[in-house]
Amino acid sequence: MSERTEDIRLGFALRRVAELYAYAADTGDGDLFAEQFVDGGVLESPRGLFEGRAALAAVPALLRARYAETFHAVHNQVVHPARDGAEAVTYCIARHFWHGEASGLLCYEMTIRYLDLFAHETGQWRLSRRRLVVLGTRTFPMETAAPFAQRN
Repeated sequence: MSERTEDIRLGFALRRVAELYAYAADTGDGDLFAEQFVDGGVLESPRGLFEGRAALAAVPALLRARYAETFHAVHNQVVHPARDGAEAVTYCIARHFWHGEASGLLCYEMTIRYLDLFAHETGQWRLSRRRLVVLGTRTFPMETAAPFAQRN
């Protein structure tokens, strides 16, 4: 197999991990979220350091407790093979919806970049360390919203 083909396959596999991470966060699936990490994997975020599968599995529930809904969009990802696995920079927008005191439904939007380290474990690529870097935030009212906005 050519080096170019291997690069494409690696990029596809690592993007799939990033997409499943986002999907698990949005659906509240703690097991799926934790499965994207190796045993002993680490997530560094502004809300704290989450280390190991048990701590990682709790992250989606923390989001669910705080927000009515979340929306994590994976944009581009730049991948580089590394000596012990792979590295990537993953660009995302994360939206977090909640009911404001008197202002109706609000959205807290984060423009973020993940600095990712991956390892190949038991035949699958998984995150060994993910550091969330917040580039900017904004909060704004929602003009229209899906049915989740009706839940209290």
